[in-house]
Amino acid sequence: MTANNRKRPSDLQDLLDLLHSKSLNEQPEQLLALRRRIWDLAQYQLPTTDPLRREIDSEDLAQLTLLQLVRNGNSFRGTTWEEFFAFVSTIVAQQKVDLARHYTRDKRIRDDHTLTEHTLERTPPTPSTILTREEDRERLRALILELPPSLRAALEHRLAGRDYAEIAEREQATVESVRQRISRALRVLRERWRKG
Repeated sequence: MTANNRKRPSDLQDLLDLLHSKSLNEQPEQLLALRRRIWDLAQYQLPTTDPLRREIDSEDLAQLTLLQLVRNGNSFRGTTWEEFFAFVSTIVAQQKVDLARHYTRDKRIRDDHTLTEHTLERTPPTPSTILTREEDRERLRALILELPPSLRAALEHRLAGRDYAEIAEREQATVESVRQRISRALRVLRERWRKG
C-alpha cells in the first residue's frame, strides 16, 4: 500500500480540516494540544542560551509557526501523526532560520545606519521587537518609578545585573525576600502595562 492510498486517522484529518478552514475562533482540545506541542518545539528550538532569544521568545516562534501551519497546512502529504509532527517540527525550525536571517540582516542594517522606509515596510515587528521601541521603554520607566520604593529598589538592582545575594546585602533583606519583591514588582508592572 503506498502512502497516497493510506487513510489518515480521523482525528488527524479533523485537525487538518480545522486548520484548512482557518476558523480558529473555537479552541477544541485537539487544537489546544497542537498549540502546546508547537510551543514545546519552539522552546526546544530557542533554548535560553540561544542568542536569538534577545530578539524573540519561544511564544513568538510558536505563534509564527501556527500561522504558517494555517497558511500551508494543506501542503502536508503524510498520513500519520508522526509524519505530521515531523512536518510541524520542520516548520518551527524553518521559522527560526527565517527569524535569524531577519535579525542578522536587521542588525547589519542598523550597524550600517542605512535603515530605509522600504526596509521597515518589509520587516513587520513581532511582539518582542515592539517592546524595544523607545516610547515603550519610556512607558516602562514611568511604570517602574510608580512602584513602591522597596519593590522598585530590588527591581532596579536586578536590572543593573546584580544577583539576588548582592541585592539582599545592599537592601539588608533575605534572598527570599528579594526574590519575592522582584516577583511582585514584575507582576505589578505586567498588570499596569496591560491596563495601558
